[in-house]
Amino acid sequence: MAFDIDDPETELLVKILAGRWRVSPEEAIRRALANELQETSRQETSQFRDPSVVGRGDRGEGVERSGG
Repeated sequence: MAFDIDDPETELLVKILAGRWRVSPEEAIRRALANELQETSRQETSQFRDPSVVGRGDRGEGVERSGG
């Protein structure tokens, strides 16, 4: 799917980001979108996590270890 950016502010932001990352504008858009999708996925996933289960795992509770 091809599309044109008609908003001057958005175009400027893409150029700035591409310059910072030293990539093409298309690559900057791809990376920015991938980063945003990854971040929102983490946020959505964390809403469904049971803190008591996560805490137990962090403390090593309920984890079977070999040899011990």
